[in-house]
Amino acid sequence: MNQRDQVLAKLAKALSGIYLDLERARGLAKEVGLDLAVIEQDRTSLNYWGKILKEAEHQRAVEDILETAVREYPKEASLLKARDEYLAWAAAGRPEASPQTGWGDRSRPQVLFDESHGQDLWWYLPPTLDQGFHRLKEVASKQFQVEFLGGKGKTTAAQLAEAAAFILAMGPQGKSRLDPDEIDAIQDFVKKGGGLLVMGTYTGDWHHEANLNRLIEYFGIVFNRDVVLPASAGADDCKDQSPQYSPGAKSVVTARPVQVLASSPVKRTWSALTRKVDQVLTLSSCSLYIDEAKAIPLLESDPTSVLQEPVPLGIGIHIDKCQGRGRGPATVLAASRFSKVVVAGNYKMFLNDFIDHPGSQNRKLWENILKWLTA
Repeated sequence: MNQRDQVLAKLAKALSGIYLDLERARGLAKEVGLDLAVIEQDRTSLNYWGKILKEAEHQRAVEDILETAVREYPKEASLLKARDEYLAWAAAGRPEASPQTGWGDRSRPQVLFDESHGQDLWWYLPPTLDQGFHRLKEVASKQFQVEFLGGKGKTTAAQLAEAAAFILAMGPQGKSRLDPDEIDAIQDFVKKGGGLLVMGTYTGDWHHEANLNRLIEYFGIVFNRDVVLPASAGADDCKDQSPQYSPGAKSVVTARPVQVLASSPVKRTWSALTRKVDQVLTLSSCSLYIDEAKAIPLLESDPTSVLQEPVPLGIGIHIDKCQGRGRGPATVLAASRFSKVVVAGNYKMFLNDFIDHPGSQNRKLWENILKWLTA
């Protein structure tokens, strides 16, 4: 028995000694987002927990099960000991884990951040792993191999080949204008099972001369040419976004999960991505257009929020003034119905200070997205 099987067997023994009722085991598995249909039924609690944990480990949901179990049974010594052994094994990179087919070494999937399309040119705290996304890297590194694409070259199929997920934040100054070959490579990566997170910013492609809509429209999502702002926004606040970067900025807007019916065919995806997320803070976000035949709206801004649209200065990309475009709620996060693709209207919601900001679940949202993209 390898180390993976050993730590999971100890967990199964501890959990089966607590959750003797199979219905309670099924309830906990369902709560963390596991598909009960793919878990073989078993009348023996120990065996059933073994099968639940095997699927949970594949979905990187074991820690979610443990979080709930320890909250309900905080003094159960066998559970605490088995949990600590599992966490130590996971932190060590899951040594001796059984190999899985697909994206290279799935015992530690690779999350690949793009830094080759001008992300480092943003005025303050650019979305790169050594600066604005440093906390994202720290959180992801607990379970994933984190790498980045640097330089000025094109994104190719060869660069994406070992990745489980590709993270692409918009850059300024026309640097995020992808070549057709790059768009094809990224879309093919998704078609082969890869996960993709694309993050925009205020005014979408327009002011920043990007063409990321060419990439994401295939999945039924488009960046709108606007800015989502709080009800207190001034007449020209859409122009004043670059120097704002913290949870205390004047343009911060709260977003909450879009509600879906329990019978909805997208309920499972919605639940996985919004689990334990009551609200997040967003900043400098454009709204998203959603083709609901292809995509799922996940988060929307407060109903009191307002949308401003930039009016260009003559012919070009410079902003002369802002004009009202309507009121919230506006969709700021969405996912594909049929592929592992998530699109955010802004990258700032994942900057360092947002990840651990009290009273919001930006970090939990990031963890949910990572888990879903790499499953």
